[in-house]
Amino acid sequence: GSTPQQLHTDTEWTVRRWTKQPQPANSGTPYGEEESWNLDGLDPLPHQAAISLGTMGDPSLPWGGIKFSGSPSRSWNLPMGFEAKIIHEVDPTQGSWVCIAAENDQDFIVSPQYGPLKRLKKEANGYSAKDCANMGHAQGILKVGEELWIHVNGDAKDKGGLWVLTDTDGDDFYETEERLSSMGPGWEHGVHALVMGPDGHVWTVVGNHIKVPEEILTRDRYRNWQEDLLFPRMWDPSGHAVGYLSPAGQILRIDPATREWERVAGGFRNPYDLAFHHDGSLFTYDADMEYDIGSPWYRAPRIVEVVSGGEAGWRSGDGKWPDGIPDAVPPAAESDLSSPTGVASGLKSQFEGRWKHAIFIADWAYGRILAFFPREHGSSFTGNIEPFAAAPALNVSDITMGPDGALYGVTGGRGTGSTVFRITSQRPPEKMSAPLTREGKKARGIRRELEKGHVQPMPDLLDLALLELAHEDMFIAAAARITLERLSPDLWRDRVLGLEGRAALQGLLALARVGSTEDKEILLERLCDLPQLQGRAEELAALRVATVAIARHGDPSGSTRTRLLARLDQDFPRRDAAVDRLLGDLLVRLSAPGLVTRLIDWLSLAEKGPEKMAALRCLQWTTINTEQRDLIAPEIKLLTALSGGNSYNGFIQHMTRQMDDGSGALVPPPLPPVVMAPFVQQWTREEILSALTKGKGDPEKGRIAFEKALCSRCHRYDQFGGGVGPDLTGSASRFTHDDLLTAILDPSRDISDQYNWTVLEFGEDGLELGRLLYRDENKWILNTDPFGYSPVEISVPVTSATPSIDSPMPLGLLNVLDEVAIRDLWAYLGMTSRE
Repeated sequence: GSTPQQLHTDTEWTVRRWTKQPQPANSGTPYGEEESWNLDGLDPLPHQAAISLGTMGDPSLPWGGIKFSGSPSRSWNLPMGFEAKIIHEVDPTQGSWVCIAAENDQDFIVSPQYGPLKRLKKEANGYSAKDCANMGHAQGILKVGEELWIHVNGDAKDKGGLWVLTDTDGDDFYETEERLSSMGPGWEHGVHALVMGPDGHVWTVVGNHIKVPEEILTRDRYRNWQEDLLFPRMWDPSGHAVGYLSPAGQILRIDPATREWERVAGGFRNPYDLAFHHDGSLFTYDADMEYDIGSPWYRAPRIVEVVSGGEAGWRSGDGKWPDGIPDAVPPAAESDLSSPTGVASGLKSQFEGRWKHAIFIADWAYGRILAFFPREHGSSFTGNIEPFAAAPALNVSDITMGPDGALYGVTGGRGTGSTVFRITSQRPPEKMSAPLTREGKKARGIRRELEKGHVQPMPDLLDLALLELAHEDMFIAAAARITLERLSPDLWRDRVLGLEGRAALQGLLALARVGSTEDKEILLERLCDLPQLQGRAEELAALRVATVAIARHGDPSGSTRTRLLARLDQDFPRRDAAVDRLLGDLLVRLSAPGLVTRLIDWLSLAEKGPEKMAALRCLQWTTINTEQRDLIAPEIKLLTALSGGNSYNGFIQHMTRQMDDGSGALVPPPLPPVVMAPFVQQWTREEILSALTKGKGDPEKGRIAFEKALCSRCHRYDQFGGGVGPDLTGSASRFTHDDLLTAILDPSRDISDQYNWTVLEFGEDGLELGRLLYRDENKWILNTDPFGYSPVEISVPVTSATPSIDSPMPLGLLNVLDEVAIRDLWAYLGMTSRE
């Protein structure tokens, strides 16, 4: 008989841990689909509940092994009416591809992570790929007229930075090279996408490891940034981004005619791509710091609208700013765990209905593409995120809308195999106007008028800026504040000190950010004089004003401190994460009376790990006695028993060491020494692949194999395991069998800079190898234990620091497993259930 067909509607999706239930049709959202929609030529039928026939790809079902036409290696989950096709399988000798951009109506330029640019050329029977330039290693490509702009990810002293290539002799090879910037290092948090803006400028994004040379900036909208921390930062205990300070990730634009640079926004972590959307709005998809999961400073992956002078609030270690404060741009939406890569606007697509108004965002780690549906919120946008496309081993490294309106993408990165895919829509025509209103357009007009004062001082905008400080739209109020900050405080200080309510808080924040130390006392006194604050937003703003004033200008005098405590220390903790984060730091800094007892009560009564950790974070900067230490000890044990990201336990250990009296009573015991299981056999790639064909494994027993082979000492799967190496939860979504085997059998072939070790040479003949945890002018600290924490401090002059060419992951870890255990391990990692 005929094979049952797997059908689904847009009502509910489940992709891994994600379950989204969009608003029903015609529910008042700008994206409600037409409820009476029908295929042409078919009579409408009564609405019936959808019936689940099983999970796509389930091998126990009759249709479990079906592959879509044109997709020899993947089964796709897509909304009804969409089709996906792999249009090119990349020869492994051509590298692992991470970037794609249209060159003309038919061809594309692509770049491997390491290697020269390729032209993906449309042929009669498919596509061919051939080198088209000597340069490569690009993570940003854009055709600008006859020029090819590329962002080379490399060392600034080598070829890292922005280049313009031209084919001057017409031989389809870009041989002429012009350098527009030198930027490095060439790591994954380096230089990224290039896009053409509606203003005719080239816009680009760089990650938080890049130091943009100040001398190339002709204009700068993003100014006056600092760390704004009241206590020494806890750097990431796993060593990630140690030493990297603000402005972190940045958005810049370049005039193609004059080659002049302008910085637009900053404070991001590592967004990879940008997309312009409705009414010239610009969006990016910023990464989380997954090591922070479980901590109060963890921030989920987020869609952020890029605005003039915008500050995204990313800071290294525990220094990340909480959401809701007036000088940080709030996220338009947050996703679940992901590794953000490409971003593309549906406005350039041939998609129909609401999908044309979506922004598509790619997730490398979990093998999927999501869709963000923005809706107006004052002068800006918020929205919801829904799954769009998913498939096994779909480690999407970049996406772009092609000239034909289809969505094109590449898979690859970190040495994995690459493909090029194309997603098209076969849905019937369904016109839908842009979800924009007159009110929203008017609000954006006010904001953009104020933004004219961000490039250079404009005294003519002073009155408007002072007026709009009180605007309930935080984007407009922030734009007004930044306009003030570009003017001399002498022009507006007295007027700000006479303001009330929201306007006063924004004005005082401006004075704290750009004023002098002499302004500190008067602005804090004015803060104390303000009437009762109205709502959470004003409370956060007041706490932020005090934080910035003290962080930048020092502690207040005795009388001002007394008034501040009288004003702030009325009800703590509030059991509001952002409020308690700011208020707790201030109360510790101001030495609030009786605070230690309240912090211990908070630690004990808090029900969730992040809240307990917030209390512990404050406690580490207080003075505690033996009795109080005994009360804290059991709470630390509870915290360490909870799950978190790679650095979760490291942060707890750092805080407990701060509070320990030298006895070690608060410091968790180290992990037991590593003991290798008995040797079984020396496995080869061919033998493992053969073993995997002999039956299905048991996922529950696979967890035992995961521990036996020591995978769990360094890697995490579904919140179980260690945090030294990459999280393997999404393995089946981003790896083929061959990719995973290569990572196990040849771990040194492709080493991400996030997990690389450093070779230090010091003194006359000193040599040390380990994960760099910390460095300053006086010392370097390395973790020399690949399975745990064994810090080594080097305080003599370091003569050389180079990345190790060898992975800290040992060879032969599978040699303690038999073939049944290997199948179990593969099942545990989800590598077989997808087929």
